Amino acid sequence: MISISKLRQLRKSKGYSQEELADLLCISQSAARIENGKSKSVFNYIAKIGVIFNISPTELLETSELNENRMLFDQLKEKNMLIELLQNRIANLETTINLLQEITIPS
Repeated sequence: MISISKLRQLRKSKGYSQEELADLLCISQSAARIENGKSKSVFNYIAKIGVIFNISPTELLETSELNENRMLFDQLKEKNMLIELLQNRIANLETTINLLQEITIPS
């Protein structure tokens, strides 16, 4: 979710009205709709907003969402490491099985 208060603060710090921001974004809808969270297409403008205010688009996201995304990323990374570890163990077991199958027991 985009931080509406952050967007409003940035707009005001540059001295833009909502209409001026809408013009900079080349959108027909009022920037007020974005600031009020009523625009469903706000994510289409995040990159452009970042350019206008010279910030990273991620700075427009709410902190809680960034923390949640980091947590999910860390969990995914951990799961990928476990998958890689298990794939290595499977490969080692397959090698061991192949070696054991080559061994002949003397009669």
